[in-house]
Amino acid sequence: MLRINEFKVENLSSGCVTDNPAPVFSFSMISSEKNVLLKKAVLSVNNWMEEFRQQTGIVYNGPKLTPFTRYLATLEITDNYGETASTSLEFETGFVGKEWNASWITDGAYQFKERKKSPRPMTFKKDFFIKGEIRQARIYSTAFGIYELELNGKKMGNDYFAPGYTSYKHQLQYQMYDITEELRKQNQLVAVVGGGWAVGSYTYKRMNRIYAKRQAFLGEIHILYKDGTQEIISTDETWQVTENGNFREAEFYDGEVYDATVNLEKASFHNASIEKVKIRPQLLAQYGSLVKAHEQFEPISCQISPSGMLIYDFGQNMAGVIQADIQGRAGERIVFHHAEVLLDGELYTKPLRSARQQAVYICKEGEQKYSPRMTYMGFRYVGVSGIPVDRIKLKAVALYSDLPENGEFSCSEPMLDKLQSCIEWSAKSNFVDIPTDCPQRDERLGWTGDIALFAPTAAYNFDMSRFFDKWLKDMRAEQNQGGGIPMIVPMVKIPGQFEMMFPLAADHWGDACILVPWAEYKAR
Repeated sequence: MLRINEFKVENLSSGCVTDNPAPVFSFSMISSEKNVLLKKAVLSVNNWMEEFRQQTGIVYNGPKLTPFTRYLATLEITDNYGETASTSLEFETGFVGKEWNASWITDGAYQFKERKKSPRPMTFKKDFFIKGEIRQARIYSTAFGIYELELNGKKMGNDYFAPGYTSYKHQLQYQMYDITEELRKQNQLVAVVGGGWAVGSYTYKRMNRIYAKRQAFLGEIHILYKDGTQEIISTDETWQVTENGNFREAEFYDGEVYDATVNLEKASFHNASIEKVKIRPQLLAQYGSLVKAHEQFEPISCQISPSGMLIYDFGQNMAGVIQADIQGRAGERIVFHHAEVLLDGELYTKPLRSARQQAVYICKEGEQKYSPRMTYMGFRYVGVSGIPVDRIKLKAVALYSDLPENGEFSCSEPMLDKLQSCIEWSAKSNFVDIPTDCPQRDERLGWTGDIALFAPTAAYNFDMSRFFDKWLKDMRAEQNQGGGIPMIVPMVKIPGQFEMMFPLAADHWGDACILVPWAEYKAR
């Protein structure tokens, strides 16, 4: 019996939103027969149909795709035995080159001039009403910085650190969130924007404002009513903003400060300002693999250190965050410290250099939950101060890009199996939107030499297609006229660093533009 094992568009089997005018399809098949070969594949997208002989790289070349449209793609295959199988999937288009109605907004009163620090998070809000029965509603959004959306108090999406890290001068991803089932007659959308890679303190030189002088947010709410009318609510000066929201600090290296006692309804907001962004990247629907929560770990032990700190051991080194169930007292300040190793029963933080790797939570009264949203840590051990052990329960959650596992290795030697596990976890900890060199200290950069060596192993263990395609798009954008590529992608010119651009033949760093695509090609 013949069946289609996987059917994908833009390397996704579901949830694809694309601005690619010629989306690429692929599929795999499985059969109970031996020596099965593909005889033909027929792909249909709405009224367009074409026959192919390959299973990958099937390019749509039908009528021009229209923005904000849902398409049905149907695949039917026939093998050399005459057996047939069929399946289908849906995908959506985004703007597909259409101009945005929205304007970039910021807090014009906030002048961020401090060096080697990250800006205070901005909290934007918009209240709006629904005018009738809804057929469909979507939010399209992006930011200079990293952002989180809440609609009527509920987080939208299950991703972290949107819109992701790209070569900001060339391209910037935007996300689409389906809010059809979340809308009420009266609604409030809240967007929290931290400095992230674009504005925050980044690199081991603690540079900031690398791509923008302060955060900016861009968004459109598209509502289609059942009577056929449409409404677009765009970011403009009618949106409101404050730096006095729940998120007090947010940075990848130092961590996050969250104040649960803040009531946003009583916070001091003022009208947002239109931001004149200094760079104009191409805005593209999400084409990489955003960071998501994966494995959860219970602590294998909890000890009191010589200094009196609670030390939780999660038994696995990872990139991620804690999840805390807290019985709190109003105003109580809990500090979560993170480290990869212990020394003399205490967290050993010297390898972190200037990175604090702390999450600070200021409690409201009663039962509450907390997990950082605007940062991540590299850790196995978590030290907790500010609350007794009987009023807190802790878990750890691994965060990394959404990479399906497609390879495995096991044998009769436990040490080799452990080595394989370490390889996999090393990959997960360093695939946080870009291929980093480490998940903990004040660096976490996309060094091209590191991934050039590791790419074949990564492609063996994981489906790296969207992750690599995104990163290679940045590499191509930043390749110089002589063919040289940066040591770091996305490129950051670090003061004091020797020449950042190398001719391809002159240094091994340049090999990434050959070795990474080759590893991906071989894996396919």
